[in-house]
Amino acid sequence: MADTVLAACARPVSTSPISVMSNGDTGPGMGVDAGDFDGNGTEDLFVTHLMDETNTLYMNLGKALPFAAGTFVLAAFASMGLPGFSGFAAEMQVLIGAWYAFPKFALLAGFGILVGVAYTLRVLQKSFYGEGGEIAEHDAHPLPPISVSERLGAAILLGATIFIGLYPKVLLDLIGPSFDTPLFKGLREGAGL
Repeated sequence: MADTVLAACARPVSTSPISVMSNGDTGPGMGVDAGDFDGNGTEDLFVTHLMDETNTLYMNLGKALPFAAGTFVLAAFASMGLPGFSGFAAEMQVLIGAWYAFPKFALLAGFGILVGVAYTLRVLQKSFYGEGGEIAEHDAHPLPPISVSERLGAAILLGATIFIGLYPKVLLDLIGPSFDTPLFKGLREGAGL
């Protein structure tokens, strides 16, 4: 029944060909949908798999997967461009550069960032920290624990995100010389900069 209900109102969030199966192995997936399946006001995640494989409905993932919830919170902070994360330096440079050339567009971009932050925080709250906390009964096999290699991978990615956020010079020194190429000199002259 869950397949029918969610398929009728599906709005795909991702169509990644990778998913995690019930035994913890990665495998092919058809997509992910977020919606309030049980009507309790919190977002649930529905992962579809290939034919003859069980689709999975996750309800309130914060209690079921606390490490994943914490990882997603830190990744969300990075994607929002908060200070101390890798996205901050890039967003600030883009907004400052846009302010000098196109102040109205810079204000519009700043508003867009605020909308993105509000959306990200809402999705985090509804997906991980709302009411509920169980997996739907039709697919009630227990979630496997997050393995050491998965925790290590998450730690490496988050560590790199924080390191670049605190010390962006590492990448800026690599990127900076590309602005001295003939292509960018021509673009600057054409724009009158």
